Amino acid sequence: MTRTLIAVVLISNVLLTACAEPQGPEQAIKGQITGMEDALAERSSMKFMATLAESFLGGRSGQLDTDKDAARKMLAVYFLRYHRIRVAVTHIEVKIYPDEQFLASASARVALAGGENLLPNAAGFYQVTSQWRNFDGDWKLTRLQWQ
Repeated sequence: MTRTLIAVVLISNVLLTACAEPQGPEQAIKGQITGMEDALAERSSMKFMATLAESFLGGRSGQLDTDKDAARKMLAVYFLRYHRIRVAVTHIEVKIYPDEQFLASASARVALAGGENLLPNAAGFYQVTSQWRNFDGDWKLTRLQWQ
């Protein structure tokens, strides 16, 4: 009985996934943002960096002085400094450019905290704006600014 129930659930999941509507750009970008959030919480720099385009540039509002390699190094330092990382991304708004379907922007509010124990040693709240580009069906982060 248990094996039959498991088989039915698995087959149902496969069929529902196959019949689902194709994921739109907004949902795909939100999924990428959620994946980045999860990667930070899991301390997975590989998973996080996979979302960044090779041409990535980021920085505080008005400054784009962090390339992909500098972002990787900054992430490594953050992971070394803080054993526990908590991230909360809210108020995500995605806009697909009407004239260019392969370009999009997104904004969100981000709370980021890091520490060694239950209480964080450091915390910050940021308003984040980003630009995304679709590379062969895969949305990648090209620009990221925070304040």
